[in-house]
Amino acid sequence: MEYRDRPAGSVSKLDTVGDGIKVIAMIGTLFKDYRPLKFFSLIALIFAAIGLALGIPIIVEYFHTGLVPRFPTAMLAACFMFLCGLSGNGLHPRLGRQGRKETMGASGIQNAQFNR
Repeated sequence: MEYRDRPAGSVSKLDTVGDGIKVIAMIGTLFKDYRPLKFFSLIALIFAAIGLALGIPIIVEYFHTGLVPRFPTAMLAACFMFLCGLSGNGLHPRLGRQGRKETMGASGIQNAQFNR
């Protein structure tokens, strides 16, 4: 196959960045739908790493001086650890409903075939 230049006045329908974002978003959605525990555990790990990175220096400074001079950073670290706990459980009601809908849909198709 021989490649040639695009004719004058024609426009490509490809959007490299936009299409790449759509593909990555779809991969994330599929990962969340088929491996929810791994997906939410990964998010919890990221939140925990950020929370610990922000919180450990404050805790060390508290044990040395008895003071917490960077209180907003301490609150931010606590919020990230709270988000870690929320994300880490992997028990999200929306995912449970989706799995039941898929199962009921599949069984409904099978039952419809037997009811004829």
